[in-house]
Amino acid sequence: MTVDARVPPSGSRILYPNLPTPLTPTDLDRLFSPGYADRQWVLTVARTPRSQVAVLVQLLAFRAVGRFLTVEDIPASVVEYVAREFKVRANTAVRLTNSKYSARTWYRHQDVILAYLGVMAWGDQAQQLAESTMMKMAEARTDPADLINAAVDALVRHRFELPALIALRRMAGTAHHAVNERQWRQVCSQLKDSHREELETLLVVAPDARESPFAQLCSGAGRATRKNLKALVERYAWLLTLPDPTKPLESIANAKVLQWANEARRLKAPELRAYGAIRRRTLLLAVIREARGRILDEMTQMLLKLARKIEWRSEEHLNDWHAGRHRQTDSLILALRDLLWALGTENAPIKKVASLDAIVITHGGREALETACAEHLRHERRNWRPFARQAFVPLRAPLMRLANTLPLTGTPEAMDLLCLIASATFDDPPYSDYLRITDVNDALPQEWHALVLDCEDDAFAYNRRQVEVAAVLELANAIKAGEIFVEGSLSYDQFWNRLPAEAADPEAIAAYSIARGWNAGAEGFVQTLRDSLASEAAGLDADVHQFGAVKRDKKNRLVIARIRALPIPASAVELERQLMQRMPERPVLAALVNTEHWVRWGRHFGPPSRLSPQIKDASGRYVLTAFAYGCGLGPTQAARHLNGAVTADQLGFVDRRHIDIADLRAASADIINQYALYELPRYWGSGEAAAADGTHFRTYEANLLAEHHIRYGKTGGIAYRHIADNYIALFSSFIACGTYEATYILDAFHRNLSNTRPPRIHADTH
Repeated sequence: MTVDARVPPSGSRILYPNLPTPLTPTDLDRLFSPGYADRQWVLTVARTPRSQVAVLVQLLAFRAVGRFLTVEDIPASVVEYVAREFKVRANTAVRLTNSKYSARTWYRHQDVILAYLGVMAWGDQAQQLAESTMMKMAEARTDPADLINAAVDALVRHRFELPALIALRRMAGTAHHAVNERQWRQVCSQLKDSHREELETLLVVAPDARESPFAQLCSGAGRATRKNLKALVERYAWLLTLPDPTKPLESIANAKVLQWANEARRLKAPELRAYGAIRRRTLLLAVIREARGRILDEMTQMLLKLARKIEWRSEEHLNDWHAGRHRQTDSLILALRDLLWALGTENAPIKKVASLDAIVITHGGREALETACAEHLRHERRNWRPFARQAFVPLRAPLMRLANTLPLTGTPEAMDLLCLIASATFDDPPYSDYLRITDVNDALPQEWHALVLDCEDDAFAYNRRQVEVAAVLELANAIKAGEIFVEGSLSYDQFWNRLPAEAADPEAIAAYSIARGWNAGAEGFVQTLRDSLASEAAGLDADVHQFGAVKRDKKNRLVIARIRALPIPASAVELERQLMQRMPERPVLAALVNTEHWVRWGRHFGPPSRLSPQIKDASGRYVLTAFAYGCGLGPTQAARHLNGAVTADQLGFVDRRHIDIADLRAASADIINQYALYELPRYWGSGEAAAADGTHFRTYEANLLAEHHIRYGKTGGIAYRHIADNYIALFSSFIACGTYEATYILDAFHRNLSNTRPPRIHADTH
């Protein structure tokens, strides 16, 4: 049995296999073309053409969706297509479409199809596998859709018939409730009575306050800047006074804790108070841990940003130094020329020495020349580190405070650097010129040694001023390299401690590898990737030589030949005119209603821990909410313009409780998939290539990503987009100015949920 993975819509909450709607000719050819073995087998099962077509249709449908479909659920186009492929007359196909199976024939056909495919019928064994898989998945996931998807995957891998979706929903609900109840009780059993009371007070608004501590807990601390550093550190200190969630949540998978936190952050304090006690306290602990992780992320990003600024300014100082050293460099070369001239004369050795001494004295003396040469050699390899102290001093206070506040841990190789950082950051005033550090061996790269170890009398005496600079900058490099971690951070902690349980399941890993053709595991993946890259490189070389896209100029440099633009034909202008005439104008709200009717993108929205939306007219409410927030009106203004059809509170409730970024990306993927089916995009391109580039957008300064862009001279961020060659916007990321865009080039491969997956990406970055 091979269930077609492309049948369910990409990004769907439940990946339960269904036939594509509508069935295109390509789908019919891909899913319902019987092979030679199928044709020979069906002749041994049924005698009449009508029965043969019926069996063949059921076989191919089962192979596509993993279960048997009734005659009413199979489109007439499928029966007609299979009959035509099997050389059966059309009227036979019509009679089959309008007829129904007898119970005896229906079960007999099911048995022979299952035996032919080597699939076991749904029964106690399959149900036990589905339930055990859901119970195991529920340990790490809180969304029932994830449980259903895991059960479907396990049943397909073990070659079991899939049951009806309603049966999987019931099992998922049972597993979800049982595991969550057990985990909530397990977490709360580790709380002291005082901690329980503290958690409950987070949901109470004090008489002299405008909002509850829970609302403050869910809100951000503002932009991570030097001015806001004090607020960040104070907020982190406040979070440390709350009940520590580390030990109670230690046995819970990280993915599930984040989902609990996401569920709680969508609620208001009165809504959370309506939850059961054990569930309410567990969700509060998850929010506290997530809030600690977010603020540690922000402080770490601030440390990395300031360290990058120091390196940048140091390089600028180095360039300025080189620009101002031309006169001294000329003087040194002139002195060298005079010395070589004196050595080349035929005078006696005593006169030569006297001449050399006179030349040295003329150029300032031996000590001055030695100092100038040492200064020049100090920067001969573009070494910016001697200038780092000058750039570090204005930023010293926030950097030392960050390095002292962040809870750092690291690999065994980074322990020496951690000891050096501790020694540098805990040096209280009055400051000494040197720190004596004996428990570090090779914490700093060789380029720092001449600066930090400048005491000739003591090999363990470190220059305090230079050690502060070196320790902070090397700390930033080690965090980016994954050698030092910020304990409790969401993005900079040891990621392997937070991998989901299925990442360590050998059976799941093996099935994943085999499904993608990597039969040799990791070695097979590496070899497949190596072969693919070698093939692409060879094809690129061939294309370059064939089309002459790359040539050499007069200086023998490689240049890309200019592509001449073709004139716009008159027929294209006429086509545009006729299209504009025939294209109807529709309001934005009407367009949203149409797309939701065609695609059903609203099915991705809903409460994070339930499958059903639990509100009346969910699709209509989702359309209105998408309109309110997508157009930038907001809930209040949208409600005023919708003439009372919905209130601002209802729109805000749906946005807060039912929609997040992952849901929006999944809904966008559905719209992209539907649009790609039309004929128009195919005239623009094949979808086999995409371009990636960024556009600057001005933003408010009070957010973490806002930075001043050097080239544009404005404050904001970069919208980095991936656009397919058929002019379909696949994916976008909003990144900070100055961030390497190359880091986000490959996002289109692993974060793009649509079926348009171009294997080739063009970008103008490195």
